Amino acid sequence: MIVENAPGPDLSLMKKMINMLAHDIKNPLSNILLSAAQFKLDSLPDKEDTSFYIDIIEKNCAKINNLLTVILDSIYMDDPDLQDCNLTSLLEDSLQLEETRLQEKNIILHADIERGIHTRIDTAMIKSVWSCLIDNAVEAMPVGGQLYIHLYRQAECISIVLRDTGAGMVDTLPGQAFMPFFSTKERHKGLGLTYAKNAMETLQGSVRLEQLPGEGLTAILTLPPHS
Repeated sequence: MIVENAPGPDLSLMKKMINMLAHDIKNPLSNILLSAAQFKLDSLPDKEDTSFYIDIIEKNCAKINNLLTVILDSIYMDDPDLQDCNLTSLLEDSLQLEETRLQEKNIILHADIERGIHTRIDTAMIKSVWSCLIDNAVEAMPVGGQLYIHLYRQAECISIVLRDTGAGMVDTLPGQAFMPFFSTKERHKGLGLTYAKNAMETLQGSVRLEQLPGEGLTAILTLPPHS
């Protein structure tokens, strides 16, 4: 099974988006309104209470702002900041930061990284893509497993392959994997793969998902030799 393109609009995804926004925006707004109401009372809060309520307002405004930033960053990409990069070292450094988390989750990492692969790329963008895919792999293996990562160069492209030994995707749903707000998990925003797809296209590359019956999920990233 190979996943590359998403199908047409899905009303269930729209419903999920509305429910998620209603929950994640309504709750902070309620906190803001309750705190602001304290300043309408006949006796205004003292200095200490005023600071407390202003702090609540600021924190909840930040929550809403962060949510909207995540949504916008997942769907609308800035122009990439391309720079010369040792992709080998960048991936190794990124995986080193994941070591503790993977060990705590009983996930064994198998890294096969070709030496000396250089290209021009937006380093922050590609690291965010790796992070999204590793997050998905970790969540797919709640009791542990194996994570395989392979970086190699071919004549026509640079490839990064991530394969986990999790449960994979339900067969009836894979075509929706890259759609905004799609997730098989409760309370997940479902924006990670959307970001990965849009980011890879911005980098003039691609991402696709493959799954064989009874096996985990494989994510294949491709980049032009000189992004």
